[in-house]
Amino acid sequence: MKIIKSKIFRIIVALFILGFVLGIILFYIIGESDQVTYYFSNIKNNNQSNELLLSFIYNFKYLIIIWICGIVIFLSFIIPFLIVFRGILNGFLFISIIHLFHLKGLLISFILWFPLILIYESIYIFLSYYSLNFSIRTFNILKSNKDINLRSYIKNYFYQFSIFFLLIIFNSLFETFITSNILRYVL
Repeated sequence: MKIIKSKIFRIIVALFILGFVLGIILFYIIGESDQVTYYFSNIKNNNQSNELLLSFIYNFKYLIIIWICGIVIFLSFIIPFLIVFRGILNGFLFISIIHLFHLKGLLISFILWFPLILIYESIYIFLSYYSLNFSIRTFNILKSNKDINLRSYIKNYFYQFSIFFLLIIFNSLFETFITSNILRYVL
């Protein structure tokens, strides 16, 4: 695939992995968080409507921030920081679950990570690639004073956003109704 071989994509993935490692290190510096226990108490209490809304809002927030940063060229430098931040959150979550549930934490982490978090993070990594690529192309077009069809240029970027938006909705539904039910039996 052309995207995976691109330098921008490899840098984004490297930043996510760096953030993941920093999240694990941060756990050992700070200690565990109450957010992890709150998440699992929601699952135990079977509060699915609240879970769905929180999951969608939380993930849509990142989606829209990354997408807007791609449109506004001078904000595109924020995207790598968001990817590192997402890596830190996931690394911290991963090690917190293992610390909280010990050996059972490995099973819980596996249930959460495959496919749930991998899909979310893939969405953010690919959207970051498209956003940074869009910003760079827009900057180069503005710098060279080329004429473009702005309508089709933005339309393609919006289509990409729409696909990622649908994936976020699907993944939020999957998280709320399937993953939480599996986790409820494990907990």
